[in-house]
Amino acid sequence: MRHKVTLIPGEGIGPEVAAATRRILEAAGVQIDWEELEGRTDKTTERGQLVNQLAVESVRKNHVALKGPMATAIAGGAPSVNVALRKTLDLYANLRPVKNLPGVKSHFDNVDLIIVRENTEDLYSGLEHEVVPGVVESLKIITEKASTRIARFAFEYAKRHSRKKIHAIHKANIMKLSDGLFLRSVRAVAAQFPDIEYKELIVDNACMQIVMDPQQFDVLLLPNLYGDVMSDLAAGLVGGLGVVPSANIGDDCAMFEAVHGTAPDIAGKGFAYFDNVPYGFANTQVRADHSDLQWVYADSEAGNLLMFFLFLQAATAGFALRWLNPIPYLANLHVNFAYGP
Repeated sequence: MRHKVTLIPGEGIGPEVAAATRRILEAAGVQIDWEELEGRTDKTTERGQLVNQLAVESVRKNHVALKGPMATAIAGGAPSVNVALRKTLDLYANLRPVKNLPGVKSHFDNVDLIIVRENTEDLYSGLEHEVVPGVVESLKIITEKASTRIARFAFEYAKRHSRKKIHAIHKANIMKLSDGLFLRSVRAVAAQFPDIEYKELIVDNACMQIVMDPQQFDVLLLPNLYGDVMSDLAAGLVGGLGVVPSANIGDDCAMFEAVHGTAPDIAGKGFAYFDNVPYGFANTQVRADHSDLQWVYADSEAGNLLMFFLFLQAATAGFALRWLNPIPYLANLHVNFAYGP
């Protein structure tokens, strides 16, 4: 049975990573028709720094997308295409499993935590303006609806995956209205899950705590900006962004992407190094009988999306030799891939 998945290769080393991913899947015998589209309308002009609506429509139609890294201009230029894709598709939950991988040296052992980040509002709403010359105002948007929705996602995820504890991360001692609303919304959801221990930490304290004793954490629940910062911080505990996958999940579709940058300085040279290749599928069931494969699962609030991440230790230039010539263990890889409403 063949299946259709949207592929947004990205920029810089993105197309190399995407090509390697496709070769792995083809060798595994998964029958996929890739609908490949650029994430931007036109890479060459300032106006072209806009999300490609054809890509958005493709993801909505196929329900699942694999995306490579895309660059965002710093201190100028157009808004982030990465953020635009997540917001346009209402992929409100960013899920990042952070776990030690065999053979990857890191400063800590036995790290196994989940970061759940609200993906659609906060300062990432992009509402900025210059009040007067030399004074700029950015609006932080926090709503009860979005805060409740991401809290429910986190608690239902924790319940399904036997996670015992959730920390809500905030700065409500200073931002009493915005972060206060976030906390009140989370507390209301937490009360419905008495079997899951609920705690709260101020974000600066949480940053200190996670680098001193990451094993104390199980699930971290955060607004958008804090989640962005702490997810990269947590990645550093287990080896860096190359070993931590990322899923952007909504009620109707999901997009899986690498969290490293575009690395334009090494693009096209064939030695881009990455330790994870993310794959996302709807209603996927996977069994892998080989010690070189590590699987992490996460399903959506509605229960109709299941994604998996395949972690590999390889350089793009070495994929064919190391993983595809031959792959004796692929005979033990069984994939049942079916999408249903």
